[in-house]
Amino acid sequence: MLAFSLDRHTKRKKIINVQKKNQGRKNTTDFRVFAKDKEDNRTISFWHDIPLRNADGTLNMVTEIPRETRAKFEVSTKENSNPIAQDLKKPGPGGKPTLRDYSMPIHWNYGMFPQTWEDPAHEHAEIKGAGGDNDPLDVVEIGNATLPTGSVTPVKPVGILAMIDQGELDWKVSLIERKREKKSGKARAREREIQFRAESRRAARGLRRWGPSVSLCRPLSPSSIFSLAP
Repeated sequence: MLAFSLDRHTKRKKIINVQKKNQGRKNTTDFRVFAKDKEDNRTISFWHDIPLRNADGTLNMVTEIPRETRAKFEVSTKENSNPIAQDLKKPGPGGKPTLRDYSMPIHWNYGMFPQTWEDPAHEHAEIKGAGGDNDPLDVVEIGNATLPTGSVTPVKPVGILAMIDQGELDWKVSLIERKREKKSGKARAREREIQFRAESRRAARGLRRWGPSVSLCRPLSPSSIFSLAP
């Protein structure tokens, strides 16, 4: 079992129809992307109000960073309604925080699973000495389409990578957009699976090169996460 749990602290209704609303000016520290309930235009949380599971067995991904971009966006777990904001670099002495960008574009759509949390007190049975990073579970969508920041997309897991980053266990689940996965039809299901797993391995190699702070990067079977799915 993974070192994360479903977020069960809220009993609010889970929102299916989501739209996003930008607030503030892009490329500033004030810029935010909020989630709105289409039914009543109410501001909701990307983290707590969007369902993890769909009726067809797929899971929902919230995109934070679109593929081939550099700005490090993430769901703000400490702000009201958990909007998406650009991460900040730590300021130097007397300096102000500045926006954080990666040194190069990432080659996947990067985001998170709603309703999940990587528990710092939970240690994986096969990976000792590191708890979760206290954030939602990270996901990497390996398709060719660019998914916008704040979009909610049905996906299918195809692989998972365990990383220890600065002493914390940080999972990366590789996914494929369900719409793309269904295009080829049932006759090519096995070929699709082989192709997607190969793409997942390429993403894993890229993630290994991504951060100098990563001390372990271990692929595991996607069955590790199927306690989440029907």
